[in-house]
Amino acid sequence: MNQTTPKLITICLVIFTSYVMVQGQGAADNQLRVLVDTSKDGGLWWFPQGPPNFDPKGYHQGKALADFMRGLGWKVTELPRGEMITFEKLREFDLVIRPPAYFSYSQEEVVAYQQSVTAGTRLLLMGGNANADAVAEGFGLRFDTRSRFGSVKQWIPHALTANIQCCALAWTSLAELPPGAVALAWLNQANTNPQPVFGYLQYGQGSVVFVGQVLISRPQEGAFAQSLIRSVGRFAPQEIAQLPMASLFVSDESVDLGPRLVAPASGAVLPQPESGEWRFDWQHVPSAKSYEIVVLGPAAAFPIVRAVTSTSYFVRGVSGGYIIDSNLRGWTWRVRAQYQDGKWGPWSRIRSFNVKPRTPRND
Repeated sequence: MNQTTPKLITICLVIFTSYVMVQGQGAADNQLRVLVDTSKDGGLWWFPQGPPNFDPKGYHQGKALADFMRGLGWKVTELPRGEMITFEKLREFDLVIRPPAYFSYSQEEVVAYQQSVTAGTRLLLMGGNANADAVAEGFGLRFDTRSRFGSVKQWIPHALTANIQCCALAWTSLAELPPGAVALAWLNQANTNPQPVFGYLQYGQGSVVFVGQVLISRPQEGAFAQSLIRSVGRFAPQEIAQLPMASLFVSDESVDLGPRLVAPASGAVLPQPESGEWRFDWQHVPSAKSYEIVVLGPAAAFPIVRAVTSTSYFVRGVSGGYIIDSNLRGWTWRVRAQYQDGKWGPWSRIRSFNVKPRTPRND
């Protein structure tokens, strides 16, 4: 045997080993282990499914987002409502996604989250609920208890903020941020004290990306959710902090060109849905062929009304539902016009109204 043969064999083995390692790394990236913690879901994720059976393969509101991640090659586990959170359970996964929680976490579960992120877990934390969020507060984050309409008007160009200006949705701002948190986007540039709605926090060996958005939206509004999830899955916690950050960008989009709202007046009191209709009027926009109206509750992730009409008014008829006392104040609505060429104009200003308390029944 030629004396150079062993050397050639060794070189080939090194090349083959390197190739396997590279291929293995790619497979590991594709097989990102993701946990969607909906253990405290109140129906936002799993609706219309309910206990005792939660089937990830059956239709539910969060299925499209979960299937998007599965389409990336990730291994996704959707946790059923009622499961207990432990450190060991969280550490089985590379990325934990926590949609807004309706039910409360125990102190032990909050500690499990803190320990897991400290050890290196990536956490994507969505806020937006009237109830206090113990997990967010465990990291020093406090979301507002009320959601509001809006498009992000100020943001820092960053891998995490791609497509953040794509759509106007219901956002929940951060009322409190811990030291070290990096805010990347704010709502309403006209506000003298704009509130952050998005950013990240390095925590031990892991990271928390916090967003005041549910990320479960209509397909045409999913660009931000998809690009955000791709980035959180792609970059390790240490890499997020090292990504380049550009100067603050402020949108110059005008909020004065949308339809002029007429009624109800700001602060008006509308009847309970079970006892009277809700009528919304606005001035006709020349060349408009239709309008979209959105009505949002004070702590809602999704609008109670999202409709397209050819008239410059919309009526929500009497229904069998009612508004509970804690959600009577702070309702908002707005309108935009669609023109003959199919393009949508800017949204109107946001107007608020309240709902009359329910009259006790003498049954």
